[in-house]
Amino acid sequence: MNKLKTQMPDFGKLVKEEKIREIWPDEAKDFTPWLAEQENLKLLLEEVGEDVGGIEEIIPEDNSQGEFKADIVIKRFDSDTPIIIENQLETSDTRHLGQLIVYASGFNASSVIWVVKDIKEEHQNAIEWLNELSNDINFFLVRIEVWKIDNSKKAPKFNVIVEPNNWKRDQKLNSPNNDHRKFFDKFIEYVSKQENEDFRFYTPHRNYLNASYMRINVRLCFRRIPSRNRVVAQLLIYDESLFRSLHEQERDFTTLVDNDVDFKWPQEGINTHRIDCYKTADFDRKEKYEDYFNWMLESGSQLVRAYDQIINMEQQTNCRKV
Repeated sequence: MNKLKTQMPDFGKLVKEEKIREIWPDEAKDFTPWLAEQENLKLLLEEVGEDVGGIEEIIPEDNSQGEFKADIVIKRFDSDTPIIIENQLETSDTRHLGQLIVYASGFNASSVIWVVKDIKEEHQNAIEWLNELSNDINFFLVRIEVWKIDNSKKAPKFNVIVEPNNWKRDQKLNSPNNDHRKFFDKFIEYVSKQENEDFRFYTPHRNYLNASYMRINVRLCFRRIPSRNRVVAQLLIYDESLFRSLHEQERDFTTLVDNDVDFKWPQEGINTHRIDCYKTADFDRKEKYEDYFNWMLESGSQLVRAYDQIINMEQQTNCRKV
C-alpha cells in the first residue's frame, strides 16, 4: 500500500537589510519625512501602543527646544501633552539620550520615542531607568529594521526594545484605579440606569470611551480632558467625502444639536475628521459628575440623530434626482 506523499510548504527566506542608510541616505531629509507620513507613523504608534485616532497634527522638524530640534512632534486634540519622536539612524549615543530628556521636560511630553538603528546596552539601561522614575512620561526605545522575503519588496519593522513595564502602564492608563477609568465606569453605570438602548460601550481606554454605533466609517467617542477642563462628545469620521458632505450642511446639522458644534478638518495626511461638542468640567467636583454624564448622553444622542437625519435627507435628495 502506497503512502500519500505530503506536500511540504514552500517557504521563502527572511532576509534583514543591514545597510538601511542605502534606503534612507539622509536622516533629516529622507527618514524623518518618511516617518512623518500617516501610514508609516501609524506603524510606529501602533507598535508602541499609542492611540492613533487621537492625532490632531504632525509637525516634522523645526521644533526648537534650546539648542536642539525634535524630529517629530505629535499634537493630540485630547491632550496638551504631545508625543515626541527622535530619530537616529546610527548606534544610540549619549547626546541623543540627553536630547530626549530635554524634549520630555521642555515640551511637557506624555511619551518620548527614540528610534535607532542599533542600541548600546548602557542606553537601554538608561531608558529602563527613566521609566522606573517617571510617573507621567512613557519612554520607548525602538529599533528600526528593514526586512524582505527573498527578492520581494522591502518592509520596515519597528522592534520595541524598551517600554514602560506592563504593570505600570496598566496602572496609569487602564486600571480601575485610574481617574479616567473611574470616571467612565461611573458614566456607563449612569447610562445603564437611564435604560438607554442606543449605546453599548467598549472598555475605557486612556482618556476616551468608544460607543458602539454601527455606521460605516463613523465612530461615537467620549473624552475626558482634565488639562482643558472639559468633557467632549464627538463623531470621528474616517471618510473625507462623507465629512465634506456633512460640512456642506453644517447649518442644518447644528440646528439639530443643542450645543455649539465644531467641524474639525485634520492636518494633511491624517484621516480622522471630527465633529465635536464640549462642556466645561471641574473634575475635582464629583457632585457635578451626574450633570456631566447627562450632558454627555444627551450630546452623544443628538450627534448621532443629527448625523442620521442629514444622511437620510441627502439620500432622499439623491433619489429624487435619479
